[in-house]
Amino acid sequence: MNTNQLKGKVEQLQGDAKIWLGQKTNNPKMEIEGKLDIANGKLIEQKGNAMEQYEKAKKIMESRTEEVQNKALLKWDKLKNEDVKEFDKSFEKFANKLKEKYNHTQEEANSQIREFMNQF
Repeated sequence: MNTNQLKGKVEQLQGDAKIWLGQKTNNPKMEIEGKLDIANGKLIEQKGNAMEQYEKAKKIMESRTEEVQNKALLKWDKLKNEDVKEFDKSFEKFANKLKEKYNHTQEEANSQIREFMNQF
């Protein structure tokens, strides 16, 4: 649970308490404040949920990037680790590395990269 999720839950609990207290003291203004606190708390919690999903997706992508780089090193044995890291940055830069190391034409390099990426 991240801080936004926790803050959202706390805000919702405060809202529940205000609604309860407003009902017990016959204070409609406090009840409305409680409902607003609950709505705001739900928004804050949703922000926290979105941030958590983003972090999970980011970790998956990072691990996937490493997998792609490792498979590229196996496929193109003349490339070095630094060369394969270019794959993340630019299709064109990576194609240029293949042209340089394997004497491929632009078309051949592009075709090999597309074929390689289709496995993912």
